[in-house]
Formats: sequence, structure tokens, C-alpha cells
Amino acid sequence: VVTIALNSNRDVQKAIADIDSARALYGQTNASLFPTVNAALSSTRSRSLANGTGTTAEADGTVSSYTLDLFGRNQSLSRAARETWLASEFTAQNTRLTLIAEISTAWLTLAADNSNLALAKETMASAENSL
Repeated sequence: VVTIALNSNRDVQKAIADIDSARALYGQTNASLFPTVNAALSSTRSRSLANGTGTTAEADGTVSSYTLDLFGRNQSLSRAARETWLASEFTAQNTRLTLIAEISTAWLTLAADNSNLALAKETMASAENSL
């Protein structure tokens, strides 16, 4: 019952989605700490129909960029994103534990109610036999 509840509870599903979102944000924010490199390669080939000669032109380029983090902004953003990710992990764990506790309490209440019902039926049968 607990496994079914954990798999189908919307609060747990939302908490898991929040973890995925926070993890992705941390990955993006953490990437700003490293240089970026972009590369491009292009090639053009042409042939003249008149004389049958061909030409080929190739170009390649690499662009690298890096923003200096003089005041620690990128590190602070990365640290904040990591803390958000960890907080969402703890929130999800808390949501799971709360759900398990609620299910356990409901089962114990049901067992106690069934026991009280059986006792009430025995008391009623005993009272009917006494009359």
C-alpha cells in the first residue's frame, strides 16, 4: 500500500519534478563558471561548366569566451542553485516520510476501529444473551 501511494501521490510526483528542475538549473548555473568554446566549419565547392575547373573554399573558426568572475557573482549563483537543489531533495524526502506516516496512522486507526467494532459486537451479543 505504501509503495502504491508513493508512486501515485501527486505531492511526491511534484517534489520529484522540482528536484529535476533544480538539478537542471544548477547544471546551467554551474556551467557559467567555465569558458565556452564554439566551433564552426564550412565548406563550399563550385565547378564551372564552361571550362570544367572547380574551386573549393573552406573556412573554420573557433570562438572562445570567458567572463571573469571578479566579484564572485557566478560562484554565488552556482552555490545558491546548489542549495536550492539540495533543499528540493530534502523537501521530497520530507514529503515521502509524511505520506508514509499518514498511511501508517490510517492503518493503525483502521486496526483499532476494527478491534473496537469486534468488542462492541461481543458486548452486544453478551447483552442479548443476558436478557
